[in-house]
Amino acid sequence: MLLAVLLLSLLAGLPAGTAQAQGQSPQETWVLQQVAAGLTADLQEKFGSEEKARVLRGRFLEALLTDALPGIKVHSRGISIKNAVIPDYVDLRSGEVRHAVELNACVFPHGCNFNYSHFKKSLSLDQSRIGGWASFNGLKVDSDFSLNEARFQGGMYAEGTNIVGKLSARGVRFTHKDLGANFSNLQVGSDADFPNAQFQGNIFFSRVAVKGNFSIFNASFSGTAFFDGARISGDLNTINAKFAQSKEPVYLTNVQVGGHAYLSNMTAPGGVSMAMGHFLDVFLGSTSGPPLAYQQVVLDYAVVDRLLDLRNVEIGKLQAKKFQGKDLVWLDNVRIKDEAQLQSGNFQTLLLIKVAWPPKNTIWLDEMTYQAISARDQAAEESPQDWLKLLNLLQISRFNTQNYSQLESYFQRRGEKDKADEVFIQGKRREVLEKWWRPTNLATFVFWDLLAGYGRKPSRTLWISLAIVMLGMLFFDHRNFDPSFVGGWKWLLNGDPSKTTAIRFFLSLDEFLPGVDLGLARLWQISQISFGTLLYYHFHKIAGWILIPVALAAVYTQFK
Repeated sequence: MLLAVLLLSLLAGLPAGTAQAQGQSPQETWVLQQVAAGLTADLQEKFGSEEKARVLRGRFLEALLTDALPGIKVHSRGISIKNAVIPDYVDLRSGEVRHAVELNACVFPHGCNFNYSHFKKSLSLDQSRIGGWASFNGLKVDSDFSLNEARFQGGMYAEGTNIVGKLSARGVRFTHKDLGANFSNLQVGSDADFPNAQFQGNIFFSRVAVKGNFSIFNASFSGTAFFDGARISGDLNTINAKFAQSKEPVYLTNVQVGGHAYLSNMTAPGGVSMAMGHFLDVFLGSTSGPPLAYQQVVLDYAVVDRLLDLRNVEIGKLQAKKFQGKDLVWLDNVRIKDEAQLQSGNFQTLLLIKVAWPPKNTIWLDEMTYQAISARDQAAEESPQDWLKLLNLLQISRFNTQNYSQLESYFQRRGEKDKADEVFIQGKRREVLEKWWRPTNLATFVFWDLLAGYGRKPSRTLWISLAIVMLGMLFFDHRNFDPSFVGGWKWLLNGDPSKTTAIRFFLSLDEFLPGVDLGLARLWQISQISFGTLLYYHFHKIAGWILIPVALAAVYTQFK
C-alpha cells in the first residue's frame, strides 16, 4: 500500500504529458471522451453544481491543450470544456496549442499563465473566473480571443498580446482595485470590443493597435484609464462610458483613429486629453439631457481631419494650443469656466453656438488663424448682431493685435467693410487704453479715436465740423461787418432772411477753416461782439484748427 501511494504521488508530480490514463480522475476521463467526440464537456451538467465534483487538475489541462497526453486524439472541432474548477495554477508558458479552445465558465482560483503561448486557432474564456494572477503577456492567438463576461479578480496582464482575429470582451470584469488590467502594446487584427465592461484600478491600453473598431461602449472605469499611443484603424466608441476618476483625465494622448471617435455621453469628471492625437471625426459631449462636466479638455497639437463636434458640455479648462481643425470645428452650448487656451490654433471653419467664455484675460487667442468663423445663438441662422459676439470674444481675451487684424481681414474678405472698420477701431482703442495715463495716448484717444475712428470714420469729423459751423451762424451776426463793406449791399441791410442766412453760414465757415480766407472774416468787427460771443469765437477757431487737420488725415488714410 505504501509503495502504491508513493507511485501515485510521483505520477502526480511529473511534468505535463507524462501523466498516464490510470492516474486520471473520473471527471478527466469523461472530459477526454467528450473531447475525442467533438462535444462540449460541461462538468456541471454531468457531475452537479458542487465545485469539488467538477475539479480538473491544472497539469491535466496543460497536457490536454498541448497534445501531451499519449493516445488522446482531439476532434477537429477542438477542445470545449465548461464549468470546470481548476484548483492548481495553470502554467502554459510558451506552449503551442493547435486546437480551437473553449474554457467557458471555468474557475481558476489561483490564476493562470499563458505568457508567450501560441494558440493556432481560437481561444475562449467566456464567463470564466480567474481568482489569481492572470498573465497573457506575449500571447498569440491566430483567430479570435473571447473574454465575454469573464471575471478577473487578481488583475490581468496582456502586454504585447497578438490577436489575429477579433477580441471580444463583452461584460468582462476586472475587480482588483490595485492591479487593474494592462493591455499595453496589444495587437488586434479585427475589432476589439469591451462593451459593458467593468474596470477596477488603473487600466492601460497604451499603444494598442486595432485594425478594426475599438469599443468600450457603456463600460465603467474606477481608476485612471490610459489609451495613449493607440492606433485604431476603424472607429473608437466610448459612448456612455463612465470614468469615475475626477483628478485625472481619460488619456487619449497621441491616439490615431482612422474612423469616427464617438466620445458622446461619456462621463469623465477629470476630463479627456486628446493631445497630439489624429482623428477623422470627433464627437464629444452630451447628445441629450443636461450638459456633461469635464475638468479639462486637452487638444494641444491634435489634428481633426473632418469634424470636431463639441456640444452640451461644461469645461473647466479648454486647451487647444496648435490644434488643427482641417474642416469644421463645431462648439454648441459649450461653457468654459476657468480658462481657454487656443494659441496658434488653425481652423478652417470655426462655428461657435451659444458658447460661454471664461472671465476676461483668461482666454488666449495668440496667433490663432481661421478661414471662416461665426458666432451665433442658433445653429440654423445668424442674426445681424451675432457678429458682435466675435468682437466681444476679442475684447475679453488677452490682448494681442494679431487677433483684431485676423478678424478684420476676415470681414474684409467677406466685403463687410463696416464690421472690419469697427474691429480695427476697437483693437486700436484697446491698444491705446492699455496705458491710458500717458499724455500721448490720451490725446490719441480724444482726437484720433473719438473724432475720426483712427481714420476709418472720416465722416464723423465732417459731421462734427458741420455742426459747429451751423452753431456759429447763431453767434456771428452779419450786422457786425465793417459798415463800409456792407454799405453797398442793400440786400444785406434790408435783412432778407435767406440772404442773411447764407452770409452767416459763409462767415462761420470762414472763421472755422484754418488757413483759408473767404474774405468775410477780415471784415467782421470782433471788437463789437459780446463777451459770450467772444468765448464762443475762440472755441470756434480752436475747433477748426483741430477738426480740419483730423478730417484731412482721415480722408488721406482712406485713400492710402
